[in-house]
Amino acid sequence: MRRAVWGLGALVVFCASAPIVYAHICHSIFRTPGLLAVRPEKDVATLSKSDQFKVYVQNNYVAPLTKVRLTAKAEDPDVTVKIMPETIDRLRPGERGQFAVEVEVKDTRPRNFALQFGINAMQLKLRPVQEPTEEELRTAWKQAYLCGQVYAAEALARRGYADAVEFLKRVIRNDPTLQPRRSVPEHNAGRAARLVGRMGHKELAPYLRERYQADESLWIRGNILLGLGALGLDEDRKTFGQAAGNPDGFVRACALVALAMRGDREAPEKLKAGMDDADVRVRLLAAWGRGIAKDPAALRLLESVVDVKDPKTYRLPDLPGDSKTPGGGEGSYLTRGLAGDALLDIAGRNP
Repeated sequence: MRRAVWGLGALVVFCASAPIVYAHICHSIFRTPGLLAVRPEKDVATLSKSDQFKVYVQNNYVAPLTKVRLTAKAEDPDVTVKIMPETIDRLRPGERGQFAVEVEVKDTRPRNFALQFGINAMQLKLRPVQEPTEEELRTAWKQAYLCGQVYAAEALARRGYADAVEFLKRVIRNDPTLQPRRSVPEHNAGRAARLVGRMGHKELAPYLRERYQADESLWIRGNILLGLGALGLDEDRKTFGQAAGNPDGFVRACALVALAMRGDREAPEKLKAGMDDADVRVRLLAAWGRGIAKDPAALRLLESVVDVKDPKTYRLPDLPGDSKTPGGGEGSYLTRGLAGDALLDIAGRNP
């Protein structure tokens, strides 16, 4: 099931004719973590001398973005644009903000002119508000660490590129030939399983089921349940119900979250005790399921984890492969990534 994740409004095109100016706001929709999504308030704006409309932004990345700034460049020297506020201080994963854009023209001579938006944050370079090109995504795929490659490959897989789909399968099955570059493959197998589910890759559901049966890693099996839960296919409900009785607390909690994703009203209640579990992963999963049920305390817990500044505050126990990776044993990015995915999933349920 593809969630309500916003895409980009790329261009505002104006057509002027006295005494009214018509502005058509064209936008394309795409969903990709790691980029800031932008959506204008309306498709068509009408103004005689000046008008104001809102531009909404949403953080679709699993980590907070700070100092978010919207820019606008007019090709016509007789057009002035004001944007307020200058910056949005912080956007957590899934969080939305808005800018007020005021466009003013000196006269209403009949003509066309364009206004190009740009967006940036402390963590992102300024770029035009437009869908990334295939070349940009393939460059990111080539140059990023494995954790970053997963997101670039997912965006390409959404466009139908078979090599990107195959790469995601390799990550999910923890292919030993992957070149992790300071990323632990098993960690990213879980990340990829959650991502393909959240972004609606139903064509990968059979593969996720196959890996759930074949994989011995409880971390990967649990995350596959989360991915299948996000896809929302009825045939997986039996698997979730069985896994909800698994002796492993992490797998059991993943199954209950998957059931909560599918509207099971008992699952969030069953997760309530997990909010105080000794295992931070179980606490976060309990908060995820309770957050779907709009529990304020659960949302505060998830927000506190993505906001944490000390990387050791929510340290995870070492997972297989950590000893081979510099800094891998800290594990803190796993908890923050899990909390970030939870917030993105919850936000997607509130379009």
